[in-house]
Amino acid sequence: MVTQQLQSPAARVAMATGLRAAADALAKSASPPTPPVPPVPPRPEAADTVPPVQPAAPQGTTRSPNPDAIAGAIGEAAELVLARLFGKKG
Repeated sequence: MVTQQLQSPAARVAMATGLRAAADALAKSASPPTPPVPPVPPRPEAADTVPPVQPAAPQGTTRSPNPDAIAGAIGEAAELVLARLFGKKG
């Protein structure tokens, strides 16, 4: 009698539903846990306004470099270094 009840279509559907639920539960527990969602920071009342734009940094100079001034500055620096290295000690 019990064997006949287990082989009925309704029993097969119930067993299939139970097996599917068990498989879903196992699959859900086997997957890695999802990380918690970070909290949303509070928005100020004026959140719809555009933030102020900072002025752009200068992009260089409009003048061309003076080669004579550069050569003079390099010569002076070289003289100072050589004077320190080979100058009188004492």
